[in-house]
Amino acid sequence: EWPVLGANSGLPSQPYSLAVSADNLIFVMDTTNNAINVYDASGRLLRWFGESGSEPGQLHDLSSMAFDSRGYLWIPSGYTIARFNANGDFVFSFGEAGSDPGQMAGPFDVT
Repeated sequence: EWPVLGANSGLPSQPYSLAVSADNLIFVMDTTNNAINVYDASGRLLRWFGESGSEPGQLHDLSSMAFDSRGYLWIPSGYTIARFNANGDFVFSFGEAGSDPGQMAGPFDVT
């Protein structure tokens, strides 16, 4: 049974997006805490990752996420697109603020 959202529940305070990994783990985006919570199929919290900020590997202004065919999780964060492995380890990011080629004005969605 999935636990109920509430103070000190261990659940995201503002869940916004979810993605399911190839091994059926459920990744839930918490836009308030700029974090990703990882659950098993029964709703048990396994781990979380994410740190609020704008440096490489940090997350902010979250909106969506998606896994690619190789199991990497892609997350628009601020003015960049970040790639994490399924363990939540930061791999790399690209993009910067602006309107020139290679720059972004707040990417919103990945599929």
